[in-house]
Amino acid sequence: MAITSEEKQKVLAAILDYLSFNKAETRKQVIEGVLDMYGFSDKEKQNRSCNSKCNKIRSYIGTVLTDMITNGTIVKTNNYYSLLKEKAVVVKEERCRNAILNFLGKRAYTKKDLYTALQKYFQTDKTPTIDDDNALKGLAGNVLRKLVDDANVILDDGKYSLAAQIAKKTYPKHPVNEETFEHIFIERLCDCGGKFFEKFIASLLEKYFVLTGRDVINCDIVGGVNDGGIDVVIDTVDELGFTEKIMIQGKCRRNAQITEKEVREFYGALSAKGGTKGMFVTTSTFHPSAQQFLLSIDKCVGIDANKLFDLAKRTTYGVRSNKDGYLFDEAVYNI
Repeated sequence: MAITSEEKQKVLAAILDYLSFNKAETRKQVIEGVLDMYGFSDKEKQNRSCNSKCNKIRSYIGTVLTDMITNGTIVKTNNYYSLLKEKAVVVKEERCRNAILNFLGKRAYTKKDLYTALQKYFQTDKTPTIDDDNALKGLAGNVLRKLVDDANVILDDGKYSLAAQIAKKTYPKHPVNEETFEHIFIERLCDCGGKFFEKFIASLLEKYFVLTGRDVINCDIVGGVNDGGIDVVIDTVDELGFTEKIMIQGKCRRNAQITEKEVREFYGALSAKGGTKGMFVTTSTFHPSAQQFLLSIDKCVGIDANKLFDLAKRTTYGVRSNKDGYLFDEAVYNI
């Protein structure tokens, strides 16, 4: 019976697992312990036939142990085997941030590819433990969120890229026609990043509710790592005293559509947190299935790039116009 690649991986994992719980064992103890983990019975282990599966696995365990000593994964001291006591790699936030910016300065990365690059760079993939790999992933995830929120990094269509060029980017200072300006307006919102977008839609919608006859009692930006799917909460009251708790999620994207799954998750968060109305606001568009779902529920609406621009025109928030066309209200973007 040949040892399959799947069995080889299983043997390696079983040895590592066994030695992680048994600090120092003889070669015989390791082999017998791994065979026990496989579930072989005493009768099977006593069968020394060269064709038995148990004996094939026994021989391969011995081969793997020798290889692991050679490559330094385990050590042998006075005929006792143990895992190499190598310290886990500890990465500081500033080093992680600098490494991410260095990688993204060369090309765009998906989150998965970036994690792999960071593990190789900091060599957490060389250590026996996965604890440092997991710690690095958690740290990198937090650093990425901060970089995106601060508009240093752009997340577009599942890829992260450096946004250093944004600082040099200029926008029209003179009026342009409506169609051209709408495209530039959405592009600028994306350039400013997710954290700015949350503040923008909070102020925009607060102004909209006041213009449409409601008093805004409260307007809070609650977005962040643990926002639970809600970025902004606005409490309003109309002239008759009816109150509304309006919850908003914003997605600042250049191209990727909002999916039905994302809308359903937002609707679930809205219901769980006691919102009376919900608004899903994006700089892109909604997938047809997401649009269909929005039409099937009664207290949640979607605002895509076109509607967002219409709201900005109506409230004159971030947008000014004259007889020659449209301009940016720079005071809104220079905060």
